[in-house]
Amino acid sequence: VNYNEFRSPLVDSVSLGVNPLDGNYFPKYTISSVTINEQFNPLLGIDITFVNNISTKIEYRSTRTITLGVTNFQVTEQFRRGFTIGFGYRAKGFKFPIKINGRRPSLDNDLNVRFDLAYDDVVTVIRRLDAQVDRPTQGSKSLTINPQIDYQINEKLNLRIFYTRRTNTPATTNAFPTILTQGGVALRYTIQ
Repeated sequence: VNYNEFRSPLVDSVSLGVNPLDGNYFPKYTISSVTINEQFNPLLGIDITFVNNISTKIEYRSTRTITLGVTNFQVTEQFRRGFTIGFGYRAKGFKFPIKINGRRPSLDNDLNVRFDLAYDDVVTVIRRLDAQVDRPTQGSKSLTINPQIDYQINEKLNLRIFYTRRTNTPATTNAFPTILTQGGVALRYTIQ
């Protein structure tokens, strides 16, 4: 539970009592909003590495944030649910499938190949307490594909080839569908 702010009235504490204009009591503190945040990240997760260096990952996430706005008489709820499925393989002494100068070159260190698929569904609903109106105001469904290859060249140098594609489909009509594509090669040198 989170209180964003509270205010005290400008009148002194001795004169707190009944407002002569409308008959309501003066509060000692005025709280503008209260937030409750629930996170199960992951709610369910399985991460397994088999004897043959194949790994799998399955994960389900759930998050809910509720904000009570006392000053504007509304409750804002944001729901986020998603899952991730991943596969990986670690190869020791990997031999290339093609021949260069009549022989197949091999890699001395570990080659890690990983593929992740993630789906997220986010919806924000505003509930007006004085009008009994519930309406979704934001949200999206996103699908992310993320393959990557890591190779440890030596103990200080690491090579990573990656590609990420994220597709967002909005839940409301005031936003456009988007696709974000990233890819590249990263060379990381560790200084110790």
